[in-house]
Amino acid sequence: MKLVTVATLVGSGTLFTLASCMSRDAAPARQEEEKNAAYPVADAPAPAAAPMEMDDAMGGEGGRARQKMAAPGDLTLGAIGYASTEDKKGESKDRQDQDERGGGGAPRAWFPESFLWLPLVETNGDGVATVPVTVPDSLTTWRVLALAQSRDGAQAGSEASFLSTLPAYVDVVVPGSLYAGDEVMLPVQVVNTTGDAMSAPLSVSATGASGSAAGALSVGAGGSASRAVRVVAGAPGTATITASFGDIDRVQKDVPVRPVGQPVDVVRSGAMAADRELEFPGIERGQFGELALTLWPGAMAVVREEVRLGGGWDEPWIRHGADLSRQLYRLALANAAAELDEDDAPPESIRAMRLRAWQPVARAARAPDIATACLVAEGLRGAEEGSLEATLRERMVDQVAREQAADGTWVTTASTIDQVLALTALCARASDHPGVRLRAQGAFDRNLPRLDDPWLAAWALASGAISDTELADRLREVVKKGLVEGEDGNRLLRPGGAPRPDGWAAGTPEGTALAALALADDPALAAELATALLGQHRTEGGWGDGFADLLALRALEASFKGATPPALTVIVEADGVEVARGTLDATQPHRAVTLLAPLSASAHKLRVRAEPGAPGLVFTARHRAYVPWTAPEGAPVQVSVTPPSGLRAGGAGQVAVRVASPSDTPVDLVVGLPAGVRADESGLEALVASARIQSFTAAEGSITLRGIEGGGWEASLPVTAALAGSLHAAPSTALDPGDGDTLYTLPPQTWRIGG
Repeated sequence: MKLVTVATLVGSGTLFTLASCMSRDAAPARQEEEKNAAYPVADAPAPAAAPMEMDDAMGGEGGRARQKMAAPGDLTLGAIGYASTEDKKGESKDRQDQDERGGGGAPRAWFPESFLWLPLVETNGDGVATVPVTVPDSLTTWRVLALAQSRDGAQAGSEASFLSTLPAYVDVVVPGSLYAGDEVMLPVQVVNTTGDAMSAPLSVSATGASGSAAGALSVGAGGSASRAVRVVAGAPGTATITASFGDIDRVQKDVPVRPVGQPVDVVRSGAMAADRELEFPGIERGQFGELALTLWPGAMAVVREEVRLGGGWDEPWIRHGADLSRQLYRLALANAAAELDEDDAPPESIRAMRLRAWQPVARAARAPDIATACLVAEGLRGAEEGSLEATLRERMVDQVAREQAADGTWVTTASTIDQVLALTALCARASDHPGVRLRAQGAFDRNLPRLDDPWLAAWALASGAISDTELADRLREVVKKGLVEGEDGNRLLRPGGAPRPDGWAAGTPEGTALAALALADDPALAAELATALLGQHRTEGGWGDGFADLLALRALEASFKGATPPALTVIVEADGVEVARGTLDATQPHRAVTLLAPLSASAHKLRVRAEPGAPGLVFTARHRAYVPWTAPEGAPVQVSVTPPSGLRAGGAGQVAVRVASPSDTPVDLVVGLPAGVRADESGLEALVASARIQSFTAAEGSITLRGIEGGGWEASLPVTAALAGSLHAAPSTALDPGDGDTLYTLPPQTWRIGG
């Protein structure tokens, strides 16, 4: 039992907030490990002993508390100590307890970056509160922050720290993931934290992979030693590596193992108001099949995910300018996130998103043309009354009303009649004035033959300008006839490249979102369209550009407004057998729940049910299997990636990359890397400085290069390797910067890295 005194108080009934995190600058064990490591350790915490119990004791004088707590200065915090008494031999009872749980007990396997968050801890009548917690297995210095507030409003805070360590500890350096069949030399390190040399058996074993080692190892006083163990990853799943150093310490690390094949997905989506029957046709030549079902509690789960991503990427071809629709989407997203809890939408994230978006929006609205004015008015819909955003929206709405032509339309230069009608719909939607909308309805009535196009009919209905019942019914039928069934079984609207109000070609997400807004009088059909829209959402890609994202957000807000599910259980059955079950937590109504289950690549009939049923819930079910890779043929874009020759663990090399594309086709490129290989960011920054690329993202397993101009392009990308072996790289992919569509995929390559 550890006793950490975080604060000494002079008051009873004081409220505390406690939080912990790893102290990266003050972890002697970790620093010693990195100093002596033969291989770079990729920003992972040094491991810890076994789970320990820690008490946070906050003691005080109790009886005089009420009077002494009258002012913040009377709160005494900072009596910080680590309650551990060393005996004459230099070894504490705490360490002895850890030794007993080291090699012979459960291995160390829990390594979070933080582990304690208690927002409400109240001291008793004596001014004391004791909080037992289990400390993770990381061997490091932990910091504990305490913030206190008395009943009289006095506030203060303090920080304590304590060290989690062992006489000696063992660690295995593992990558974030491996591919099936990867052969890797994993460094196993032993660190001696005492002043005496020690010797003990070192043992390494693996499950889900092949590889082992055993033998005596001697480590000098205060020193370290390492061995490399050959491990071959097995079938997809999880490989578990366990290492022990005598009876002193035992550690366990899990490594995800991914299939090498090309993923093929079959997706089905639906609403959960009742049980749903789904049919998956099977995936030819597929292996390692898996089912992933995600239940979304309405639109707000998507809003939460988009907030986490900061409102998406700025469009690369205008990265140096202001992508107005993207910035307006961020402001609309920030307003929609007002319904979320702070945990789901952190105030600092919302503030950063607003700051990022406001300046370009305000600049664009200084002297806007009519297209800009109505776009700004739509984007700022829902702004808080009295805010700067609401004031700016009022000014834009006034301009929209003033610039309406006598025939009820709004026109920009070089507008086609279809673009004029779409712009008229957007401007009418942005205006709240009945007269403005009535004149716009007249314009739609006079151009009725053009509204036989489902895209334009949907715009007219979504504008809010159609008050004539007969005209509205006719337009609804046009939209419904234009709906087609998507791959997920839900209906959607494909505009076929019809012009948007900004002149760009519209895609399926815009069409589906607009159809959902247009058919709001049919809630079931609107919800089905919104469900299809959820299925079109891409992680870190949204629905497309800022305008598409804005329309999608409006459609989801309208279709699932106020739909918050109760606590329920989701059950998935495949061919009559239950394969997955999960619970949607009523205390976290805006979080999605994802269920995973192995499912062979053959055909299956699935049944998805919720107990109890809850309208407003939607789900996406993905059946994935992996097929042998085939090189694409006839693609307009070609990519080649040549691994470095002679690359060794701990060394650097150059990856040769070539992209061939038409001169009018810009490309974003994701270069796949094997486990343990990372980019040298200084070399990538040089590409940005020389305008060879617009920006980059370097991560474990990939390098993303954005803004590659069309035509021939080649570069050498500097990388360093941390692990030796024969390793598969992730596939490399060329993407369309506009909509994120895949233009070319280079199958995974095998890199050979020397030791």
